[in-house]
Amino acid sequence: VSAVDGHLTTGSFVFRVLEAGESPQATPEPVLGPTGIDNTTASTGEQNPSPIHWIVRALVLVCITFCLGGAIFLVLVVEPTMEERGLEDQGMWPSLGLRFAQLGAVAAAAMIPLLTIDLWSQVAAISETDLAGAFGRADLGSLLISTTRYGFAWTMKLLAAVVLFSLFLYVWMRRRGGSGIWEVAIAAGSLFLLAESLSSHAAAVQGESVAGLPLPVISDWVHLVTASTWIGGLLFFLLVLFPIYRKMRLPGDERSAFLAAAVPRFSRLALVSVLALGVSGTYNLAIQTTDLPAIASSLYGQVVGLKILLFGALIAVGAVNLAYLSPRLRLSRNEEAGSAVSDFRRNVRLEVALMCIVILCAGGLTLLPPPSAANPVAASEDQVQGGLTLPTSPALAPSPTSSQPTLPVAAATLVAGTPFTLAVERLEAGEVYSLTIGPGATGATVLTDVTKLLLTVSPQGVEAGSTILEAERVEQATEQGTLWVTRASVLAFQGDYLITAAAQRITGHDIKAAFWLSLAGEEQLRLRPTEYLEAQFRTVPEPPTLGKARVIVAMRGPTGEPVGGITTAFSAAGPSGSQLAAQPMIPEGASEAGQYAVDVEFPVAGAWVLKVSAMRAGQPELKFSASVDVQEKVSATP
Repeated sequence: VSAVDGHLTTGSFVFRVLEAGESPQATPEPVLGPTGIDNTTASTGEQNPSPIHWIVRALVLVCITFCLGGAIFLVLVVEPTMEERGLEDQGMWPSLGLRFAQLGAVAAAAMIPLLTIDLWSQVAAISETDLAGAFGRADLGSLLISTTRYGFAWTMKLLAAVVLFSLFLYVWMRRRGGSGIWEVAIAAGSLFLLAESLSSHAAAVQGESVAGLPLPVISDWVHLVTASTWIGGLLFFLLVLFPIYRKMRLPGDERSAFLAAAVPRFSRLALVSVLALGVSGTYNLAIQTTDLPAIASSLYGQVVGLKILLFGALIAVGAVNLAYLSPRLRLSRNEEAGSAVSDFRRNVRLEVALMCIVILCAGGLTLLPPPSAANPVAASEDQVQGGLTLPTSPALAPSPTSSQPTLPVAAATLVAGTPFTLAVERLEAGEVYSLTIGPGATGATVLTDVTKLLLTVSPQGVEAGSTILEAERVEQATEQGTLWVTRASVLAFQGDYLITAAAQRITGHDIKAAFWLSLAGEEQLRLRPTEYLEAQFRTVPEPPTLGKARVIVAMRGPTGEPVGGITTAFSAAGPSGSQLAAQPMIPEGASEAGQYAVDVEFPVAGAWVLKVSAMRAGQPELKFSASVDVQEKVSATP
């Protein structure tokens, strides 16, 4: 979870620990994955934000836009227009302020539960659960607030919403307010949007600083404030000014006269906002990427494109108001004045409808990951961050060459009548794994329905985790079978490795084979076939809770059949160094069923790694592991 913007980054990053005295490379070599592709991958942001989270973000923006933009409209448009019109319009001033305060109090109050839902939606995304499940992770919510800038910004927004609610409630209850109140509301609303910028995509971009704030953050804040000024003014027309007209039953010519003085002021304000929005919006996108294909192909870029089109429509309607309706409002009298006011009201409603879609887009943009520029095949120095080579474009890398001698090894096994032949060759940039799946035992047919081949390399002497490689078919099926190849750099330790091959088929059962690889030195490889075995873990209860639980492991063979007659032992490692000592597992029912169980007691809640070793006559000891999240005990409910 980013400490800057609270967004998620998930993926696989490969790194290596230098030998004693070894100097780090100026430019790290790319880690080769399947078919020579750099297999370092990452995904940032919520790739598929929930509709609830998206709508909540949009509603928060609507509320703060009305509160801030309405206060700016009162100070910069209504108040000067009142002074220009003289005492005849002074009766409108308290009515406008009171209605705005009433609606502003409702909007500010609504932001408090909306911000709470936003926080728990963030917790749900991090914990990969739904919104209801997130309420059981108060510890994660507290951690998010106390340790990330997202949490700091969320707290700022909550405080700003409380201040706005208090100001509007004061005016509402006292039924009076002055211009000083609205200036404080503008400051609180601006602070809210500054907090929004501090937890935005722009906050994660390095840039020049102005007054202690990074320029990307300032640009994002200017973008939000100017958008609120324009859109909030439109909301003020629709929700405050027009209803007050009806309530006070002002004649058409008086409405027209007031609008004739107010619309040009608002249009000038909107023009400044449009210019600021264009400059800041372009800059905000450019600091993410200037790669137009990357922008067009991403959901983020497509939403930005829709937002730009809608803003263009808003500008067009605003131009009509300024160039056509403003002169009509100044020159019209009586019935003509009513018609001009009606036309202006219709245009404002159209602008507000377009604005609602714009804000919905803006809410989604705060959740969607911005596009990244397409990287060249060779990583430049700017792409190296903290010793990690960023992903390169998905093009086949040339086969690495080496002046050192290599010792390829090969082994073959027969599974369900199908030969599997694995060859492993070590090169400077890593290893090349070539697997040939031969025809059936009779030689009459070839397995042509294999759609995917996965190789899993698991160190057996150290707890370093498994590496899953997806191979690429480089030859079509022939009489000799099909050839699948992948490249990787996973043999980092001397010792034994279990390599399993899983051929996923369309019409028949998946077929799996196993090989035992030993690395005794830099160039000493030994490879032999072994019997395939896999372990499927489950717990009772599931998920396990603090205290007693039962761990059940099902042993399966290459075609999913149960495998009995195995000697198994169980151990576990948990949070803060907690351990469960090794103990034997007993068959669950008949040993032929391949079910083995053990009763354990988890002393602490949290993430645990369950470990099982399996011994069979004439076969090497195999080690399996699985991770579980041990929960606190929860009282039973209906």
